[in-house]
Amino acid sequence: MKTILKTLGMAWLALIAMTSLSLAEGLKAYPGSTLVDHEFNDGDSFFVDIGDEQIHLRLYFVDAPESVVFADHDARRVNDQARYFGIEDREQVIALGKEAATFTREILEQPFTVYTAHARALGGSGSSRIYGFVVAANGRDLGELLVENGLARNFGVSRQNYEDIHHDEVESILRDLEIVATLNRTGAWALSNPELIIQYRAEQRAERQAMQRLMTSRVKALQDAIDVNTAEQSELEKIPGIGPVTAGRIIDGRPYASIDDLKKVPGIGAKTLERIAPFLSVQPVNG
Repeated sequence: MKTILKTLGMAWLALIAMTSLSLAEGLKAYPGSTLVDHEFNDGDSFFVDIGDEQIHLRLYFVDAPESVVFADHDARRVNDQARYFGIEDREQVIALGKEAATFTREILEQPFTVYTAHARALGGSGSSRIYGFVVAANGRDLGELLVENGLARNFGVSRQNYEDIHHDEVESILRDLEIVATLNRTGAWALSNPELIIQYRAEQRAERQAMQRLMTSRVKALQDAIDVNTAEQSELEKIPGIGPVTAGRIIDGRPYASIDDLKKVPGIGAKTLERIAPFLSVQPVNG
């Protein structure tokens, strides 16, 4: 009887494990992954050998300071990171980025596990990056470790994680880790000026509001929702969240039977579709 119960118990645990994996929404695990030495490796973005290929991985949820500035968008990101951490000297932010890159390299000296759905991460380092999670050999999530050590902020693209934890809960965990790092004056927070944080974040809010007003003005000319099956490229580009590349992809993917069909367009996920849907319509295609 004990043997039967033990067998049933093992079967039940296996069923739970299988259910958990099925709820990971397309994430695939790559145990035994290794870090690839590359000039573009950063604290939150680096090249990885996952066994059958090399990928340029970008971590979900976190943003480590930039370690180099190659272009204007890098400089803007350093400025944004400096304001978030309340650091006046931008060179200190870049130094923190190098520290974060070293931290990640040391944490990933031993083989680790990558979890990714191979979703494209747009960015400017000259390579096609994909979003993912990394669990180090010590069993810790790399993103959590970076935030815990004051080497990254809780900022970026989010999703349900590899343990089937909802993205809101993951963000709550990271915010708590960030609060602890702030109180302990760890990493970037050792250089932080609280008074500057208030000033800088007020500036960030003002900029976001100005951007929102600009986006609103762009769509004032759209008196009615435009038909994605007939709209010109220039019409599509007036919609907030649709740039030249996405507009071209929408046109290439015609015809559409419903607004939901736009999810098939590369670069349009659920959040983007929710944002652009009010400005779009789909009229029946003749023939």
